[in-house]
Amino acid sequence: MKHFVWAVTVLFVLFSIISCGGEDSGTDGDANMDGDETPTDGDTNTDGDASPDGDENVDGDGNISRLDCDEVGGQKQCLDPATDIIWQNSASTDLYTWEEARQYCSSLEWAGFDDWRLPTISELRSLIEDCPATATGGTCDIEDGCTATSCLNNDCAGCTAGHCYWDPAILSPCNHSQWSDTSVSDSQGTAWFVGFYNAGINSDQKNNENLATCVRGADADGDIDEEQELDKELEIENELEIENEPENEQDVENSDLTEAEVDSGSVTCTMIDTEEVCSDSITGYDWQNPAPDTTLTWFDAVTYCNDLDFGGHTDWHLPTISELRSLITGCDDTVTNGDCEVEDGCAYYTCMSSDCNGCGESADCYWDADLNGDCDSNYWSATETPEETSEAWFVGFYFAGIDTDGKNTPSRVRCVR
Repeated sequence: MKHFVWAVTVLFVLFSIISCGGEDSGTDGDANMDGDETPTDGDTNTDGDASPDGDENVDGDGNISRLDCDEVGGQKQCLDPATDIIWQNSASTDLYTWEEARQYCSSLEWAGFDDWRLPTISELRSLIEDCPATATGGTCDIEDGCTATSCLNNDCAGCTAGHCYWDPAILSPCNHSQWSDTSVSDSQGTAWFVGFYNAGINSDQKNNENLATCVRGADADGDIDEEQELDKELEIENELEIENEPENEQDVENSDLTEAEVDSGSVTCTMIDTEEVCSDSITGYDWQNPAPDTTLTWFDAVTYCNDLDFGGHTDWHLPTISELRSLITGCDDTVTNGDCEVEDGCAYYTCMSSDCNGCGESADCYWDADLNGDCDSNYWSATETPEETSEAWFVGFYFAGIDTDGKNTPSRVRCVR
């Protein structure tokens, strides 16, 4: 009997030991054994971070950026390798009129640089992501080369609002539209914008207020891209080779220039088929020659130059006031860098002084002798007056004066590229 009780007791103890050990599903007491779906340290990746090993372009939410950002003095600038332009990654939260936005960017000192500017509509559009219709190359037609209201189509409306349609490295607020530097060519006092909250592209009155994110055109080290600079130098050399070819008899026959006038200044003219293009070796600008024998309103002048196919080129535009002013010769006050302060960066009425009145009427035009065309009327520039968007700046080459006029006033035009 004692042996039976002892045997039962031993069996009971063994059963208890086996039962207690079976409560754990793994040999180490953890919920997971080696080789399970999650690592033994409980982390979702092997280095304990939320981002892949070695990836520096990841924001706090794990979104990977295509921009290459660097920080200088606590301020970041971000290079877009697709466009080779650099973005301010954190714009001011203040709202600006269009002209104020331009001034904000042009006076900005950020990440050690002071050459910032307001982006064109094509540049600003290049930031759009995840909305194919308005991203670069999308079916919305608005871009630097198409700035009229007719370029706006249904595809420019963008995508469903709900998040910022741009790279996660850009920290600017996207709850409001962002100004571009591009004016609507056929709508007085308006400019194009992008609303990154829905990736839409549209226009607004310039005296309304929107956000601004600034851009600059150097590489991430602050130097001009060497490859781009080399391409530009080669392009200029090729143009100069074409321009400096001796005129043939047919060219001289088709020109009103005398032999003495050929080397009169910095402008050299070249016949391309039956159309003459005059290149300025100082500024690098190409000018239509002669100026058309007609007068146009400012709006028609903008459209005329944008649509011009002349001398084998289609990239003509109405010159800015600085570009147009570069043609003035023989009047120290209004030539480029003269005492008259009106220029692209100073287009307010307050920039105009008595020095802008020119040098008095002359029978000869105050421009290079190689240029042809009547100068009995003012020539439009593309530069508007910020205080009064119904007016724009002009140059009167018959007296070398710079002033403003209403955009509906017929004046002359000479296109540039």
